[in-house]
Order: sequence, then structure tokens, then C-alpha cells
Amino acid sequence: MRFLILFLLALTAIPAFSQGPTVPSNVQATATSGSAVTVTWTASTGTGAITYRVFRNGTQTGTDVSATTFSDTGLTPGTTYSYTVSALNTDGASSQSVAATVTTPNTPGTPTGLRATRGTDQVSLQWNSVSGAIEYVIFRNGTEIDTSTTTTYIDTDIEPATTYRYSVASTNASGDSAKSAEVAVTTKGDGSKREAVWTREFERADGDFDGIVDFDEYLVAFPNKLPEIVMIHRFNSSDDDESGDLTVDEYIAHFAGKTVKRPSKAQAFTLADEFSSIGDADGYLDIYEYALTLNRGTKEAQLTKKFNKADKNDSGFLSPVEFGIRNGRGEEATEITSPLTASGTPGEAFEYEIIATKEPTSYGAVGLPPGLTIDTTTGVISGTPTTVGSYSVTISATDGMGTDTATLTIRIGVPSITSTTIASGSTTASFSYQIIATQTPTAYGAANLPAGLSVNTTTGLISGTPTTAGTSNVVLTATNAAGTGSKVLVLTITAPPSITSALTKSGTTNVAFSYQITATPAATSYTASPLPAGLTFSTTTGLISGTPTVAAVTNVTITATNTGGTDTETLVITISAP
Repeated sequence: MRFLILFLLALTAIPAFSQGPTVPSNVQATATSGSAVTVTWTASTGTGAITYRVFRNGTQTGTDVSATTFSDTGLTPGTTYSYTVSALNTDGASSQSVAATVTTPNTPGTPTGLRATRGTDQVSLQWNSVSGAIEYVIFRNGTEIDTSTTTTYIDTDIEPATTYRYSVASTNASGDSAKSAEVAVTTKGDGSKREAVWTREFERADGDFDGIVDFDEYLVAFPNKLPEIVMIHRFNSSDDDESGDLTVDEYIAHFAGKTVKRPSKAQAFTLADEFSSIGDADGYLDIYEYALTLNRGTKEAQLTKKFNKADKNDSGFLSPVEFGIRNGRGEEATEITSPLTASGTPGEAFEYEIIATKEPTSYGAVGLPPGLTIDTTTGVISGTPTTVGSYSVTISATDGMGTDTATLTIRIGVPSITSTTIASGSTTASFSYQIIATQTPTAYGAANLPAGLSVNTTTGLISGTPTTAGTSNVVLTATNAAGTGSKVLVLTITAPPSITSALTKSGTTNVAFSYQITATPAATSYTASPLPAGLTFSTTTGLISGTPTVAAVTNVTITATNTGGTDTETLVITISAP
């Protein structure tokens, strides 16, 4: 018995063995854009520190992480991916989890070539068309201001002598593209907003000369495309005494409403449902109330299409949620309205301001890139970022009625392609073009390449011998951990000409002679030698002409040349005596 007791005591003295981690559970994959997927899972259990390894289509992607979320970027739109996760600690790695599959939306490309033309009362924007886009979203100073179904837009909601920053994104049923590169433009004028100027503007608006401007006169005075609810918001913000009319003093004090911010989603819903001339305050928007939130002059077919797309349950009305107000809430608490994407460059100053409705008393930001901090009083995120990457930051704004949160994507060090945007080649020669980009890309791409050419996705070298002549708009991409930069390369491939004109020609001495060298595709220069006596030749048009003087048979070597090469033939010219 004594030995048995000693044995049991020895067993209790053995330390517990360490354990490997359990398999991650509840793995979910969500496409956040056409080129990015966020993977989340439930934490594993086990001894010691646990990290996680994410596999895309069976191959590890990215580096191990300690959090239970992972952002996979640089993906191809319209592609299905499978993700699994394994947990690791000092005792080893778990098996891979059950796979989660996701298909990235086939979102359109980012608009390029944005340019702005300034005026005193307007800024005209123009950009290149994007294949697959059905609409474009216009941003001013980082905030969405309007949409356009064409590649042009005129912004009339501006002030003189003021600098504005514009960018454009494309959109289709699968989602929105990234914003284009910004362009800055400063409007004309002295910006003085002198009282006499606005007095004349008031008199122009006062159509019945009764000394006040009602809302109908206000609309006529500003024949822009802004939605009617925006104009209502501006009018009400200028109407200090809530009389329903503007006096000249109110008009001047608010500079015709131009200093009023665009209403938030919740404010727009309330204006259309309650404070418009047709609003019924029933908590929903019918198609007529909804029309007030779109640009004035929107065609009926486009209005119906937008309304039906938003009306998810086919009820004939839009609820606050369908209109785009999170959780259907109205104005009872603050609402974040600032754009939810921002970008910066490692080593350069960065600044982003959280903007929200009402008057938040504090702000927050969790998951900021290294080098950035937030001022919890002002909501300004600033600093000098140090590390390339794409960061999902949870931002918040709080007032006395509650807290609103949103996910802000900050991309630090997205590559910018700096190589030339124009190149040419020939079907008779090898071609080489190097994609050059900033921020040390890890992968490259080139879509819509001519037949015969391919891109090395590791080095960015486009090479090969093209087989088809023509001009292609090749979409170049450069990707790193922060995201993907793109640029359009206009690549022109030419084929050498083939002489198509007859290779025999007859003439008579002392009689005018003419022969035209023709070629397909067109040639840019020609040669012809030797020529019969009395004939001359144009190297630019390929015309042999003149009056031959000697009867003879001459073998003339003719050529036709363009950037693709040269074709050579022998033309037999027979000149006879009369």
C-alpha cells in the first residue's frame, strides 16, 4: 500500500503538458472591393502565444498575424477564392480550417486622365471613359458631391478665389472603383464677396421685385443641377428668422447659401419626407419624394432605375435603411459623413479628419498605421506613416445621444506607375517595355495586351513579338501590400506595308507617264531606282511621273516603308517609240 501511495503522489507532481492550438473556427471571407477580401475567424485555444496563417487556394498568402482578421489585397475582380486558416504556437500548427469561399465583385477600373478647367462660377471636369462603368461618382475635397453618367461634370456649387480638390470613381452593379488621382483647381475672382455684388445677385433673384426671395425664386436664381433637397437645405440655413423668405440681409449674410455644407443622408431623407412641398412625413420616400434627392433634370428612366434598385422589397417605398441610413436611424445621434478611404506615402505627412453630423464631443480610431495618431477632441488623424500596407481602421464619433462607427481604409504606399504612357512596336520585331513604379511593388499586371505579348508579373517586363497590328489601351498595374496602382499605356503596333500596285507599266516616248506605288497598310515613304530617262519620283507620295525620252525596258526597284518595316518589289517599265 505504501508503494501505491508513493506512485500516486509522483503522478500528481508531473507538470501539465503544453498543448498545440485548436483549429480556427467560423472562418468567413468577405469581398471589400474587386481586388480585396477580408478574412475573419474565431480565436483558437492553446498554451502560449498563438498566431495564425492564412491560405488562399491552398497556398499561404501574406505573413502570419496575431489578430483574428486578415486583409488580402491585389486580387482579380470577378474571381472566386477559397480561404483556410491554421493556428500556430510553440508546440506546432493546427490543421487548416474549413474553407470559406468568396467571389470578388467585377468592379470597374479607376478613372484616369482627370482634368479640371476653372471659372468664376463653375469648374468643368473631364476624364477618360472606363470600360464596364455605368456611372461615375464625383468627389470634392474628399466628399461625394454628385454622380454623372458621362465623362464630364460641371460643378457650380463653388466660391470665387477658392482652391478645390477633385477626384472621380467609377461604379457598376458590382460596386465602386478606387478614387482617381486628385486634381486641384483654384477658381477665378477676388473672393471678396462684397456686399454690393450680393445685393445685385439678390435683386436678380427677386423675380417679382417685392423685396424678398421665396424658395421658387431661389431655385430659378441658381439654375444648377443640385438636388432640390440640397437647395432646400441651403435656403433653410440662410433663413435666419424662419419666415420662409430671404431678405437681402439674410441673402448677403449667407452668400446665397454657398457656405452651407451638403446635407447628410439622414438630413436628406428628412428634408424629402417632411420639409419638401410634397413630403408626407410618413417615414418613407415614394418615388416623387426620392426624385428630390437626385439632380434636378434627372431623366424619368434613370430615376425609375435608381428607385427600383434601392427598393429591395419591391414595396414602392424606400425605408431609411434602403435609402442608405445605417440601421434606419434618423438624426437622433451623430453620423460619420467623411469619406471612408484615404491614402498616404511612407515618410510624408498625412492628415485625415473624421467629419460627422451634429457636434460630436469625442472621436476615436483603432488600428491606425504605425506613425499615425488621433486627436480625440478634433477627430484629426495625423502624423508621418512609416510602413507600407492597407489598414482597416475603426473610427468613431460620439455625442450625447450615442456613438457612430465606420471602417476607414487607409492605404500607405500604394504604387504609382511612372513609366511612359505611350509606346509603339512592329509585328516584325521583338518588343520590350518595363513597368516602372514607386513603393517597391511585389507584383505587376498588364491587361488587354496585343497578341504575342506577355507580362512578367514578378519583374513588370512586357515582352514578345506582337502578331497583330493596331492600337491597344493596356491597363498597367503595380501591387504591393498597400494596394494596386494603375495607368493606361497606349500601345501602337504597326505591320510592314505590302506593295499592292501592278508590277508592270508601259509608256511611250514624248508622252506623259504616271505610275502610283500603293501599299497596305499605308506607307510613310517610298523609293524607286533606277528610273527611265525623263521620269522623276516623289519619296513622300510614291508617284513616278514625267515624259520618257528614250525607248527601253527598265527594271525599277521600288520600296514602301512605315514604322513596321519595308517591302521591296521589282517594277518593269517598258517605254516604246511611237
